[in-house]
Amino acid sequence: MKRKTVIAIAFMAILLAPLWAQTERDFEVTLTGDSQGVVIARYTGTATAVRIPATIQGMPVRVIGSESFSWQDNRTRVAAITSVVIPEGVTTIAGGYDSGAFMGQSSLTTVTLPSTLTSIGYTAFRECTALTTITLPSTLTSIGNYAFSRCSALRTINLPNSLREIGEGAFASTGLTSVNWPASITTIEEYMFSGSRLQSIVIPEGVTRIKREAFQNTALTSVTLPSTITHIGWRAFITNSLTTVNIPNTVERIYFPEPWGESFIATNLLLASQANLNRVAVRSSSLHAWNQEPRQPSQSGSGSIFFNRTGFEDYE
Repeated sequence: MKRKTVIAIAFMAILLAPLWAQTERDFEVTLTGDSQGVVIARYTGTATAVRIPATIQGMPVRVIGSESFSWQDNRTRVAAITSVVIPEGVTTIAGGYDSGAFMGQSSLTTVTLPSTLTSIGYTAFRECTALTTITLPSTLTSIGNYAFSRCSALRTINLPNSLREIGEGAFASTGLTSVNWPASITTIEEYMFSGSRLQSIVIPEGVTRIKREAFQNTALTSVTLPSTITHIGWRAFITNSLTTVNIPNTVERIYFPEPWGESFIATNLLLASQANLNRVAVRSSSLHAWNQEPRQPSQSGSGSIFFNRTGFEDYE
């Protein structure tokens, strides 16, 4: 009986091995630029739950390379994975245009990041459509362009104050509903949350610029801007759900590059009385007149602000 039990356990271990076990042979690697560690160049294993070794061939793993786990129709596919644990010592998850490390891994639900991580690259987790949450370490300093874009199930993410750069479109078309923007990032880049499910965001003091289409087609209903904001980009808040915007008196420019371009669609736009506005255009969804000079902002009867469209050549 005891012998049968041992055989049964051994048999189960064989069956489960492809699902969980990784060895050094499951990874193709290259040396880092300083030859002091290795870069994961490609995952060649079959396990769906991946635990990347801390060392390979006696060298510490430092970088998860671009395309190392990516799932692309026009490239050699790796296994579809459901979870990944990235070991301590890794500093970079690399990416590139359509070549993010985990791009397109649509079954990936769980990612464990190390406390040593400093950089998440361009499109690194783009189109990981099953990913619902991720915890970013307090060591992280940069998130690349479109790093989490099209992660449609992503509901929660923390943005630590260690961040110094978040690239354009990083959270576009995600499932995020609320975000606390880090005070360490003073510019919200273009397309940042465009097409996401964002309903609320805390924009802290210190943020000075919101670039074009940053909040386009979100679910925001109201926005309170910090007193440090000076520039609002073209179509930054174009969304049918937005009803209230509080614009502080520090705003200098709301960009309007085209005759029919807008920065806001809102039925109630509140402008501080001492606003230092020199190039401004705000269009209401219900009124379509443009009747005031840029240096003479005035409030219409509906509670919306209008300026004529002469001379608004800036584009951002």
